[in-house]
Amino acid sequence: MLTATFLALLLPTCLPAASPQSGYRLTVIEPNGGSPLSESACSDISDWGRAVGRTLEAGAVQTFEWTAATGVRLLATNLPGSRVNNLGDMIAGGRTPGVIYRADGSTITIPPLNGAGDTALFDFNDALTAVGWANNTGTTSGILVWDPVLGSRSIYIPAASFLYRVNAGHAAIGNIQPTTGASDGFVVDVLSGAWTSFNGLLGGPWSEVVDVNDLGMVTGAASHAAGHEAFVWHPVSGFTFLPGLDGGPAAYVRPRAIDNAGRVVGSALTGATENHAFLWDPATGMVDLNDLFDTGGFQMTWASDISETGVIIGQGFHGTTWGPSRGYILEPPAPWTDLGHALAGSNGLPSMLGAGSLIAGTTLTLELSNARARASGAWIIGFAPLLRPFHGGTLVPRADHRIPLQTDADGRALFVQAGLPQLPSGFRIYAQAWLNDPAGIQGAAASNALLATAP
Repeated sequence: MLTATFLALLLPTCLPAASPQSGYRLTVIEPNGGSPLSESACSDISDWGRAVGRTLEAGAVQTFEWTAATGVRLLATNLPGSRVNNLGDMIAGGRTPGVIYRADGSTITIPPLNGAGDTALFDFNDALTAVGWANNTGTTSGILVWDPVLGSRSIYIPAASFLYRVNAGHAAIGNIQPTTGASDGFVVDVLSGAWTSFNGLLGGPWSEVVDVNDLGMVTGAASHAAGHEAFVWHPVSGFTFLPGLDGGPAAYVRPRAIDNAGRVVGSALTGATENHAFLWDPATGMVDLNDLFDTGGFQMTWASDISETGVIIGQGFHGTTWGPSRGYILEPPAPWTDLGHALAGSNGLPSMLGAGSLIAGTTLTLELSNARARASGAWIIGFAPLLRPFHGGTLVPRADHRIPLQTDADGRALFVQAGLPQLPSGFRIYAQAWLNDPAGIQGAAASNALLATAP
């Protein structure tokens, strides 16, 4: 089962450090034992900020998950190379056989092609469309696509043996690698089988793609007539090539992930010949994550993924010389203020966290926890404060929007608003969750209220 359990003796230490000047918050995943050979790694983060990874301590490997609300907690099932969707389902990337571990504790074992051979998954989405590879002859591997309706199937792309990533729709990416050192990145529609070669688009001998977002934008790197460059490709507008980092060569920019706002994260060689994690934004350009704030001596060398709320995960180490690898989680400055006014219910005070920058095109997320299990209620969202007595508590927002909510078995609920419009600087959003709860003073409970202010 994937039910998260607090394993007190083995739980890694979370070391969050916030810069008062920048507002960035860095959490380094420290294995609990402190052995010189201990390591940690972050492998994936969902659109709404649930990160997963592993710790290695004294030869024992364990999988963890992290959210801003709960921090780090270990999972009862070890899933190396784990990936997670927005529903909390997980896979172990590259492990055979391919299995989807559902958040409710059930599993789906992916059947092989033609009833025989191995399967392995590299990625999946909320609709449970999964991609990877299958071996049905014992000697050769081919592309695997699985979904709950059509089951296991393959797509024929000459010399291609796997799909690496799939977006929320039906676009997937992979790399044709027939011999050592050779590569041709491609994007394919897993329903129609239509595919596009990046060597063909650029007229070059080599390309490798690493991620595709929900708009069909692909990031990767390629060698072509202009040299070796990292790129973002849009199905309509075409290619954008990424510059070097801090005076470093553009040829040594290595992207790893792209979000729906077109932001890319990865690693690049700086002018000082050091590998540093970067964030490239189509509006503001390239930035070294280590230059954003005082990291306290921790060096971020790789950024491996970015959520739709702007949370970045990656790898790094402590000190000035290379040391044991540590996973990190970097939360961006958040325009959120906790206004209080929670009203106790069955589990005490319900708690609400907000995430998102309120920048146009990004995502706003509200995460409710510590509420009554399976309770109905509403997200109250307004553009001005009300501060009126209500059911024994205080209704903080003016009720411009009342959106139904239902908590799960753990007393949690999530509100997500993607694709925010352009908001005027200083524009304010007030939010609070109210629930039906017999343990409340007047049959109701409420979360703390939040104020979000557009930059």
